[in-house]
Amino acid sequence: MGIKQNLKVWDNNATYLDENGVTVTRKIPRELPPAPWKLLGLLTWRSWVFWFVGLAAWIADGYDFNAVNLVATNIAAQYNVDLTHVTLSITLTLLFRALGAAIFGLASDMYGRKWVMAVNMWILAALQVATAYAGSFRGFIGVRAVFGIAMGGIWGLSAAMALENMPVEARGIFGGLLQNGYGMGYILAAMVNIVAVPATNQGYKMIFFVGAGYTALVAVIVMCIPESAIFIHAANELKDTRSAAKRVSLFWHDARLVSRQYWKMFLYSVLFCSAYNWMSHATQDIYPSYVKVQKGFTSRQASLATITGQCGAIIGGTTAGYYSQFFGRRLTSIACVVVAFLFIRSSRCRTASALSSRARSSCK
Repeated sequence: MGIKQNLKVWDNNATYLDENGVTVTRKIPRELPPAPWKLLGLLTWRSWVFWFVGLAAWIADGYDFNAVNLVATNIAAQYNVDLTHVTLSITLTLLFRALGAAIFGLASDMYGRKWVMAVNMWILAALQVATAYAGSFRGFIGVRAVFGIAMGGIWGLSAAMALENMPVEARGIFGGLLQNGYGMGYILAAMVNIVAVPATNQGYKMIFFVGAGYTALVAVIVMCIPESAIFIHAANELKDTRSAAKRVSLFWHDARLVSRQYWKMFLYSVLFCSAYNWMSHATQDIYPSYVKVQKGFTSRQASLATITGQCGAIIGGTTAGYYSQFFGRRLTSIACVVVAFLFIRSSRCRTASALSSRARSSCK
């Protein structure tokens, strides 16, 4: 009954296990969220630190992944391959994300957020440098596949560190702001592509060097902050299971219980996130190459169009995240999908200004 109840658009239903282990579904009244400035006062200094670190890590992830998208035509020319072969690296990166999410997610639950995230960021920085120095196209593909594993760990670690220490009332707007870090990273990469890439003799490789430097900086910052307070609290409750063998045994015991109780909702969430990822990556990953090859944009124009679109994404993510506290995550998601669908036709626009706005219904 839980999933069917939760599929109702307006009803704000919550399904959970009560203290007796019985599945209960009840309707939660909708309440207008507090004013944004009031939400700011709910955060402690630790909440701010954890959130900013999570945001910085997610910005690095957005930058590092989309760097290839912005210079895909340059990479194709460098290795003398067709552009479609370069997009294979994007596919492999996303394909291996799931493996990385599982590896780093399990490690963070067992050993903490801080050091697992630091290791993850250092690996990501090293792979950015390796991307720039790949001696062959086969080597480039291999590096980006391994990069996908490292990339897969970032979102789970960032979200856990940023939001598990956040007051519940503030999670809507700060969750939206956190998600916008991906767009911020894309914008940062596009700006580097406009300013730094043409100005140096390193060419397109400069975008990867800058990304490696920023990612390494985030890794250093992560190493300097305290461990997540929520993880420390959970660890203190399990002092009698500090040995590695006991912790692993307890973890898999809990994992089996969760799998039996929530497998339907887990499957639903996977399918839901898969659809969202298909929407986002299908429209933005090859967008710079699309406008350069199909629309005749220069590299600068393509980067500016990308920046414009990502600025819209940041505004939408913040606004939708805030109002989802009242309308609910489900109804807000449906509304955003419908609005995005209405703008598909604008991809036929021929001019840079019209195409980047994604809002000119008169384009032929």
